[in-house]
Amino acid sequence: MTFQLSTLFFIGITIIAFYIALPGLKPGILAAVSLFFCLLIDRSAFVVLLSVTFFTYIIARVLGSLKGDKVRKVVLCVSVFLLASILTLWKYMSGPEDSAIKIAIPVGLSFYTFQAISYIADVYKRKYTAEKNIVKYILYMSWFPKLVSGPIERAETFLPQLDRLSDARLFDGQRIIKSLSYIIWGLFLKLMIADRAGIIVDGIFMKHDQYGKVMLITGSLLYTIQIYCDFAGYTDIMVGISYLFGIDLTQNFRTPYFAQNITEFWRSWHISLSSFLRDYVYIPLGGNRKGLIRKYINTMIVFFICGMWHGRGLKFIVWGLLHGIYSVLAGMLKDTKLSFALRGAIGSVITFCCVSFAWIFFRAESLGMAIRYILAVFTSVPINQSFEYEIIKTGSTPLQMTILLIGIAVVFVADLAAYRRRTLVPEMLINTGEIRRNMGFLIFTVAFLIFGIYGNEDVKSFIYMNF
Repeated sequence: MTFQLSTLFFIGITIIAFYIALPGLKPGILAAVSLFFCLLIDRSAFVVLLSVTFFTYIIARVLGSLKGDKVRKVVLCVSVFLLASILTLWKYMSGPEDSAIKIAIPVGLSFYTFQAISYIADVYKRKYTAEKNIVKYILYMSWFPKLVSGPIERAETFLPQLDRLSDARLFDGQRIIKSLSYIIWGLFLKLMIADRAGIIVDGIFMKHDQYGKVMLITGSLLYTIQIYCDFAGYTDIMVGISYLFGIDLTQNFRTPYFAQNITEFWRSWHISLSSFLRDYVYIPLGGNRKGLIRKYINTMIVFFICGMWHGRGLKFIVWGLLHGIYSVLAGMLKDTKLSFALRGAIGSVITFCCVSFAWIFFRAESLGMAIRYILAVFTSVPINQSFEYEIIKTGSTPLQMTILLIGIAVVFVADLAAYRRRTLVPEMLINTGEIRRNMGFLIFTVAFLIFGIYGNEDVKSFIYMNF
């Protein structure tokens, strides 16, 4: 998904259609718009989305009607196996990560497949009754703001909201303020920081052998910032858009880079994915109930799956296993004299550095490139060129770098304040005084309108659309 005038037009038409429709037609309007959106961006995704939707709708109805526990368990296991197999085969059928042959993954497949698995698992456990209204279920699976990059919604939190769509009012001041707070902050993160950082990051990673260790470390740190601002920015924008229709999406990020240890990091980074892996993989495997060794094995399995979910290739598996190792080490240090490394400012710095190091594998084109990049950090000879010149080599400019650093500083201060208050930046905007809030809206809007990056299609696309 990219943001252009056509995107605004699409959302505007949807708002008009939604608010002039009779109450009983509102879910159908949003479901039709969401399917049309999917068809526009990816025809193969449209076919796969409908197939997965109807398959899981039927399976859930069957699970709801069956009485025997053994039969129900067989139906669940077969269904989950089929869904997981479709996702895995699609991601890995193209062969090695360095292969020239790439088979495109349907947009959003990773997200709505996990969502479908959570749905039928909850119906099996009788946490949620199988949805009878096919239109509402289609909307649950296809709601366009979350289609391409999540969050992975649970049926128990999303579907009941569809019964209250008629309560949404077009001219609801508080809801509009909340929507604007998320959209404006998300656009600031995306256009002001993520896309600007992306230019430098791409330049360094594509020609890493031409840069010294300072620039290589800079590239790694900037990618750490880029992927956060890109993905969190996407989530905030989509949360804001959903509020316009009276739908409340799951919060996916809670200032993760201030986390004091890796466990806290994963409780605040891609929350819908980490909670899915906890509830539908880690706990069913036994969690921490079967001894310490089994706990660590379960942890490594979870992060192995997490790596595979993100994409084809060994680089993602290594990235996932690194986080698994971090988590196991944190568990080992928890009750020792070294536990100081898991809390406070020291813990936050260590966690940030560990996460940033792992992102190198995530960003690199292949595992081999990631290894060469890391080796170059330690072995490269300092290049006798100014920092400004090396920034220009990446395709950026010293002025753009200055603007980027100012933007990063703003996010740092805002996220630190939100972390200390145990809230989110948009929520701070919502709850501040009217004058301060309006000034914040004005400053952030002017910032991304004047200093935002607009142009190159690759720069504007969201990173997590690839997963």
